[in-house]
Amino acid sequence: MAVQSTTILDPLFRQYDDKKLKPLFARSDGFLKEIKKFASVVNVNQKGKVDTNHIRTHAGTSFSGPAPDYPVGASFVFDQYHKYAVNQTRTLQIDDMTFDDLQRGGENSLWSVGQMIQELVASLGEDRSQHFAQANGTGAKATLTGSSTTTLLYGYTAPGGAAHKSHGTQQLYPDVVYDILTSAGALAHASHENVTFSSVDYVNNTATPSSALGAAPANNSIIVTANSYNYGVRGLPYLISGTKTGMWQGVSVTNKPEHQSVHIDAGGAAISVALHQKLASKMKIRNRGKATYKIVGPPNQNDSYRAIGWNFRRFTSADKAMDLEFDESRYSGNPFMDFFEIDTDRQYVLDMADFEIVQQKEFGIISRNGQVWKEQVGANSTGKGSYYMNYGGADNLYIMTPKAHGVLLNLEVPSDSATVANVFATS
Repeated sequence: MAVQSTTILDPLFRQYDDKKLKPLFARSDGFLKEIKKFASVVNVNQKGKVDTNHIRTHAGTSFSGPAPDYPVGASFVFDQYHKYAVNQTRTLQIDDMTFDDLQRGGENSLWSVGQMIQELVASLGEDRSQHFAQANGTGAKATLTGSSTTTLLYGYTAPGGAAHKSHGTQQLYPDVVYDILTSAGALAHASHENVTFSSVDYVNNTATPSSALGAAPANNSIIVTANSYNYGVRGLPYLISGTKTGMWQGVSVTNKPEHQSVHIDAGGAAISVALHQKLASKMKIRNRGKATYKIVGPPNQNDSYRAIGWNFRRFTSADKAMDLEFDESRYSGNPFMDFFEIDTDRQYVLDMADFEIVQQKEFGIISRNGQVWKEQVGANSTGKGSYYMNYGGADNLYIMTPKAHGVLLNLEVPSDSATVANVFATS
């Protein structure tokens, strides 16, 4: 049966989107779901929006004797932060025989394609949450630690190493088209463009190119989805840093402490009360007082902090069991929250009310010209026996007050901490 039109199926999948996919997508959020509880949503168009940020309020006070000349006035200093949305899209592709069966109302095909769509949407929701927690704006999915022309290693390294913050191969998938770029974002070799992987090993953090590369990429090379460099989401590592240089949210921030967040570089030391005390003191000074924060981090760091309390746990004769685990942990009344998406060597101290979600397009099935399913174009610019649909949207993360946030960086990562590699390892 030849396919004449996709219009029979399109209403079905639009209804399917509202009933099943959008709730599923929302449930897939992790860290982002928490952000949404506090952050306002700002709708923008393709140009984005500009916020004027008042960064300096006064000059120094003048001292003098009687009948003084008043001091020369100082100018107020303003900067303009630019906020914009980033497209995030997934594509599902099916062959013509499956599509024909769908048109006939084949129950098996409807169930199978429905399952594929749900998996696609759930994984996009998970990726989106990861990007908001991990992305630095470049679009980098991982950082290279070793390579040949046939095997690429994206491993965990010691605290402070770039690869340590990449989460290994967690964000890489077979058959997706990638570019492998230098740490400065340049293409080092022609064979590093439009690379696909035949397999990805999530235990050993290796990826095997579908075809051998012409040259082995250098260590610290980054991998991005093809043609996406510098179009990435601005996640926590981009927004909250004490060492910003160059352009940040559209503003030159080099040598401008007003644009810096509060940070403590632990230098590989284990998490401690003393480090949190030091960070809290710096944040109080920068913000002229105490605020209410959420402390978010990966489970391994939060578990290490909770373990500090074990030595202080007391038992009485009324206790029937020994339980050394705490239901929750806090510092100065501010709760710790576990999010696996957060990089394993840090904890963030966040003023949640300062976040905005910048949205240009709500996430859902993408339908243009009234069509959900589109026929692919073949090699001869004719039709091809393959159909595809897209699910996605466009948004980004934004903050107005960098000094309202803090971060503990380069914390010791316990050797037995839960990572993708050691959770699934069989040894």
